[in-house]
Amino acid sequence: YWRSWSTDRSPTCNRFEPSDIDDTTYTHLVYSFASISSDGHIEPWVGSWDEVEKYKEFNKVKERNPDIKTVIAVTEGIFYGAGMNPVTFNEVAETDASRIAFAQSVVSFLALYDFDGVDIDWDSPLDPDKGGSPDNFERFVLLVKEIRTAFNDSGEDYELSLALPATTWELLDFDVVGLSEYVDWFNLMSFDYHTPKNIPKTVGAHSDLKLIDSVVFELVKEIASTKFVLGMAAYGRTYTLADDRCKEIGCPFRSPGLGGCGNTPGFLPYSEIAEFMESNSYDELHQDVSSSSMVAVVNDDQMISYDDESTWAIKEAYAEMMCLRGVMLWSVDMLKATSS
Repeated sequence: YWRSWSTDRSPTCNRFEPSDIDDTTYTHLVYSFASISSDGHIEPWVGSWDEVEKYKEFNKVKERNPDIKTVIAVTEGIFYGAGMNPVTFNEVAETDASRIAFAQSVVSFLALYDFDGVDIDWDSPLDPDKGGSPDNFERFVLLVKEIRTAFNDSGEDYELSLALPATTWELLDFDVVGLSEYVDWFNLMSFDYHTPKNIPKTVGAHSDLKLIDSVVFELVKEIASTKFVLGMAAYGRTYTLADDRCKEIGCPFRSPGLGGCGNTPGFLPYSEIAEFMESNSYDELHQDVSSSSMVAVVNDDQMISYDDESTWAIKEAYAEMMCLRGVMLWSVDMLKATSS
């Protein structure tokens, strides 16, 4: 995944252009995000035509490496701070007509902007606080089926993926077996198992492989393992420790920790974590064996739970052992830009 707003960051905050993406590493690159228009069609993010120029730059990666496929991720702008788009997946999935219209708009969008597939990111379809209802359990399957039908009718080899949560309770909102009949794969968001929002306030590994395995183990009982791509995070969760003598997973914390140049307490991109490591500016650094993740402490009381090359490799090996389709990264723009 690549977040298009990463081009809006300052050069000192790791501005990340499409040209900064490593075109030798990935099979697919996912552009985040498109949104849903007032008439229930896929559109550039809340109607911003500035995005169209970014599409052109993003898709130039295929000129450098013709084997890469590019995918557009679509989500609900109203729930991601845009505040100007009243139409959500709830309306899109509601009727046969709305599902057909959206599916046909996806085909037109892919052809117009030179994408090879779409990634559907519908967060919590049953959540009433987000307009969801129990009917969406079935309607989501019908929507995905309609997109698959439109792809087949187009004569193009478009690909269809879905972002899925990777906790047992959140997965109850999804008919994963039904959806699996029509998607090429699921992108498992297997991170943020522990965050500074935790109650009680105890530090946990946000990409704990034990928790990941407990979910994957259940999913592959009913669905082919090759339908799943394991998500890995290019960021850490940060905590201000309650006792700077306790610097382990399981220690108490007072509040969210470092926010970095993005000023988001509790969240630190890998590009900034790497700066601490490269300058040896840490008080504690070790791999937490039980969770297969890294732990660092900086500035006396700032703990970071994250992954690096060593623990990404462990998770890649796990995905291979479980015969998963592969791994994905959220998100590539949190690595260090080659131009910086």
